[in-house]
Amino acid sequence: MLIMGSAAGTAKQAVDDLRAEGKKVGVIKLRVFRPFPADELADALKNAKAVAIMDRTESYNGNGGPLGSEVTAGLFRKKIMIDTVNYIYGLAGRDFTVQNVYDIFAELEDHVENGKEVEQFKYIGLRK
Repeated sequence: MLIMGSAAGTAKQAVDDLRAEGKKVGVIKLRVFRPFPADELADALKNAKAVAIMDRTESYNGNGGPLGSEVTAGLFRKKIMIDTVNYIYGLAGRDFTVQNVYDIFAELEDHVENGKEVEQFKYIGLRK
């Protein structure tokens, strides 16, 4: 999972819990957005089977959030082809919980192990 800001603490708690259960999960907290560290992130993610890219906002481009767009472009430029899902969370002040992180990792695990299709970008915590 790649995430920015205070929600990284929530993600880290879930990662610690899941690792204690033997799951191979991790979290990278991005501290700066510009200049964007595309090469460093591509190198850090190159061995991952799937990555959850977490954005707290959506872009004007209709393809997810700004972090999702930058990371996928950086991976593409380095010819690293891994599955990514851009999750948009915290819209309208919605809480981002440890349970949300568990659910995201479970969804990615189902995708990697069972081939279950996952949308390229998804919203977390919105009412339908």
